[in-house]
Amino acid sequence: MNVAVRLQGESRAVATRMASELIRLTLDERPTVTVAAQTLPEENASTSVLRSYGFRLTGTLEHPDDGLVWEWQLSDTSEA
Repeated sequence: MNVAVRLQGESRAVATRMASELIRLTLDERPTVTVAAQTLPEENASTSVLRSYGFRLTGTLEHPDDGLVWEWQLSDTSEA
């Protein structure tokens, strides 16, 4: 499943709740799936939210629309 969320002017609390719910829904449906995310290649609110849920930066890749992005994976699904 791919979900694109682009919040502009939204609070970190909204982004954090959205991330929490997306992780929960994904793992409830498919507990063994790898949960991954992509962000712009810079430290920002998105990277902070991902780190707070236990995601770790795994590398970079070329996205067809966004160019270079950072790839993140949830390192321990028991923490989500």
